[in-house]
Amino acid sequence: MNDAALNLSVSAKRFRSLLSFGPYLVVEATPWLLIATIVRLRSHATLGTLIVGTQLVQLLVFMAFLLMSQRMINLSGGGTSLAKLPFRDQVALGRAILWRLLGLSVIVSVAAKYASASAIPFVYWLGIDGVVFPWYGLSLPVWSALMAALAFLMVVEKGLDRKPSFRGVLSQIKRRWIYLLPAMVCVGLFLTGANAVQKVVTVALEPVYAAYAGPFQRYFYTGYFLGWSYARLWIVVVILTFALRESYRRQTAGLVTSETN
Repeated sequence: MNDAALNLSVSAKRFRSLLSFGPYLVVEATPWLLIATIVRLRSHATLGTLIVGTQLVQLLVFMAFLLMSQRMINLSGGGTSLAKLPFRDQVALGRAILWRLLGLSVIVSVAAKYASASAIPFVYWLGIDGVVFPWYGLSLPVWSALMAALAFLMVVEKGLDRKPSFRGVLSQIKRRWIYLLPAMVCVGLFLTGANAVQKVVTVALEPVYAAYAGPFQRYFYTGYFLGWSYARLWIVVVILTFALRESYRRQTAGLVTSETN
């Protein structure tokens, strides 16, 4: 087996056990999701707090992505530099990658505004936010699916000791599009369905929420949205992880077969 096949075999082994992980793995990301939920529910007082809160929520949600990727790579038996990063460096990594994604969001927002006078460019700033919280609209779940895939691949790139960049992510997509593209479609469909179901459930629970006053209302609403964000994030990462794992597995099997022949 040549070096290329050997490297791919090692990479595949790192992802081999990813399908065995369950929702309990998201526990490490729960504190970040809890803070993000509290900020999301409390940041609607003024336009200023909404803008600042939205960007803070995106960073908090991205930190959950970072922790999940670190956990998955460790469970797969592969080495990862993420586990060695101190807390400050993890936050710096999250901020650096998030700024790249926000830069892309700005470009898309400007293009959307020029393309259609009726477009609402602000929604494209909510890509990562829209993964765990319901923002309604036909285009936003698709955009959130793309942002989730880009964020996930950048985190995985860093976890595999590669510099996270759009060039590296595009290279991954180019080599593995046959798996990643269906995964992004599935994420988009899932987010669309989750938004619809969450809207119905939220309306149905309004009488329960309104029947109580005081701290219970805050705890109930916070716990309710935390549970949804927990489930949404886990399912999105499951879909993306499955696609990436299958890509490595099939590519490695093809190279081994060619070497044997």
